[in-house]
Amino acid sequence: MTPDDLEQTFAARGWLSRQPQSFRARIIAMGRLVTLARGAPVFRMGDDPGGVYGIVSGGIAVLGGTRWQLPTLAHIERAGDWFGHGPALGGGLRILTFQASEPSVLLQLPLDQLRPQLRGDPDFAARLAQMADASTETVIWMARDLLIRDSARRLAAVLLRVTAMGEVPPSDVDGYAVNQTELGEMANISRHQVNRTFAVLQRAGLVEVGYNRVRLIDVEGLMVFAYKEQ
Repeated sequence: MTPDDLEQTFAARGWLSRQPQSFRARIIAMGRLVTLARGAPVFRMGDDPGGVYGIVSGGIAVLGGTRWQLPTLAHIERAGDWFGHGPALGGGLRILTFQASEPSVLLQLPLDQLRPQLRGDPDFAARLAQMADASTETVIWMARDLLIRDSARRLAAVLLRVTAMGEVPPSDVDGYAVNQTELGEMANISRHQVNRTFAVLQRAGLVEVGYNRVRLIDVEGLMVFAYKEQ
């Protein structure tokens, strides 16, 4: 990946797309590329702070839990999304688990390079802190999806969210790497309900489902199905 490739990726969507081009170039120059196989962890709950990450390609699964509950799959982030900023801004250990849901490439900003910038440049610190706003928007989106009472519409909403509303093309021509079990976990429904809903969505020409893959055929139609009567 060249700096121009990375500029194109991070200018398209996500926290860094909202920043001036000069700041994007500064961030890109600071980063180093990391390649992950499917299932490989970026970091886990309780890990040391580490760095901040931007997704160049692939998908990164987000798992969260509490001291009373085991971690569960909540979301899949796509190219342009950023994560891992909490410890860089406030210290402490990791409170979420992030792992590759498919082969992925990340841009890592090492913590030892970030901290001098955060201490010495108030503008840099303020812009990096805006990453927290982007994460809050995603959390609100997740919560609102789960408040959809109808299970079929809830699944459609989750599918739109974890595919970035179709704005990020899948890395495979057969569609996005996500299966029925994962979607059921994120939408809080059974695998049987997922399969039953997929049958409806396929008959309507909205999606095409393959082995561990989902292809979006009609994003606007899927949005109407997911968000009607809200």
